[in-house]
Amino acid sequence: KLDKQLLTAAAHAMLKDVDSLKKMKTVYILGFVDVSLKAGFFHDAMFQLLSVIMVERMERLSPYDLTKVALTWGRATCKDDVLLKSLCKALHYNLPSIPKNRISYTIHGLSLLDCKDERLLVDLASAWATTGPDDPIEVLHIFCGLARLGALDPSMCDQIAACSLQCVPHFNARSIARI
Repeated sequence: KLDKQLLTAAAHAMLKDVDSLKKMKTVYILGFVDVSLKAGFFHDAMFQLLSVIMVERMERLSPYDLTKVALTWGRATCKDDVLLKSLCKALHYNLPSIPKNRISYTIHGLSLLDCKDERLLVDLASAWATTGPDDPIEVLHIFCGLARLGALDPSMCDQIAACSLQCVPHFNARSIARI
């Protein structure tokens, strides 16, 4: 079980040594945010500082790490327009290198961040649709993420549906209703 008191103590200790926090590996920052969210722990000052650190690193992050930032910060209640803008710019630049199996999670995270970069969302969905889903949950992330952001047009629906037909037998009633 995740301990909120331990996470609070860790956050306070990290805030006291900002220089060390800035040197912390990205994977540990993402892990701390992820664990904090799972524990229901939110330390506003810590998330703001971690957002600033991630913005400073954004251009140097690997395509995989960019997808993790999108999903992790998307799940956080701390929305940061500067981080979102920097993330979208880095995703545009790295679009050809983004792992296909991470695209649906990236769209899901961007939708949770209220991303308004329709071109990025369409480019991501189109890249995903070229080979189709590996897992039925990807279809839900794509459809629901694009719909939530108003980036789902009829031609994109057709493109996603055409590459997702093999997933239909795996959908339950709830999934079909969401789509």
